[in-house]
Amino acid sequence: MRKGVSALQNIQLLKWCRELGLDVYYHVIWGFPGETAEDYLEMAKLIPLITHLQPPMVGSIIRIDRFSPNFDQAET
Repeated sequence: MRKGVSALQNIQLLKWCRELGLDVYYHVIWGFPGETAEDYLEMAKLIPLITHLQPPMVGSIIRIDRFSPNFDQAET
């Protein structure tokens, strides 16, 4: 998504929220341009390692909204 955060940083946030007793509502997005089968295999390897953290509320395919990088730079 090019939001300047890594998967590890997102997982760390989930860990800190759990430690502080905060509920987190998030979802997993898939279908980004350029994703590969290897990207999904890497994610599948992570899932069993974080089952002690709060799971996502939902999963969905990427939405291309106006003014987002995926909309404005669709050709790349």
